[in-house]
Amino acid sequence: MAWIRSGLSSISGFFSGGIVAAPGDQRRLGQIRAVMLDALGPAGAARHSRLAVRIRHVGQVETLWDLRADLMNAACVQYGESQARALMARVDAEFAGAVPRRWTDGRRTQPQAH
Repeated sequence: MAWIRSGLSSISGFFSGGIVAAPGDQRRLGQIRAVMLDALGPAGAARHSRLAVRIRHVGQVETLWDLRADLMNAACVQYGESQARALMARVDAEFAGAVPRRWTDGRRTQPQAH
């Protein structure tokens, strides 16, 4: 029985990067996770199931931040670039106050005119 608990612990550590958010941070993590999964949508979650699983199971806000590039790629495939950018602007807004400000400062949310 101990090997089962050890195995489950290893699996959860793999998905969380080994560090789990404090209980007070779990709510914030859940909010960000929900917005990211909403941006992916049900069809996108089915098509990009590994990404959806990673979003659902990470234990750190920083790890969710790192998954934004994968989410952007999946959203581009699903909706096209302009709609994906709009969705990502909503996702990025959720990170305000949860990651260092320098990570979110100067983020381009609208395509630049050339």
